[in-house]
Amino acid sequence: MVGRLMPSITQTTETDTACRLLADQQRRKVRRHVAGSEGTATVDQPVDSLPTDSPPSADRGATRDRLSTTFHTVHLPMFREAGDSRYDPDRETIRYDSIDPVEEVLRAC
Repeated sequence: MVGRLMPSITQTTETDTACRLLADQQRRKVRRHVAGSEGTATVDQPVDSLPTDSPPSADRGATRDRLSTTFHTVHLPMFREAGDSRYDPDRETIRYDSIDPVEEVLRAC
C-alpha cells in the first residue's frame, strides 16, 4: 500500500529534471515559444524571443550575441540532457518533444 502513495524513483527524477529545466525564466520562455511554433524552430527563433535586460542604449548586436551564447552553452544542453529536444546542427533546427513532467511544470508556471 505504501508503494502506491509514494512516487517511483523514475517519476521523482523526471519531475526534478523538469523543475531544474524550467527553473530559469529564459528557458520557460524558449520552451513556450517553440511549443507554440508546432515543436520545431530554427536556432535563431528562440534566441530572438528572449527579452533582454539591457538598457535601450546598449549595443543590440552584442546583447543578441550574449543571449545566443548563453542559449547554446547553457539552455540548449539542458534541454538535450533532459531529453526534451533534438538539435540538428546541419539544419540549425531544434525539435522539442513533449515530456509529461516538463509540460506539467510549464503549465503550473
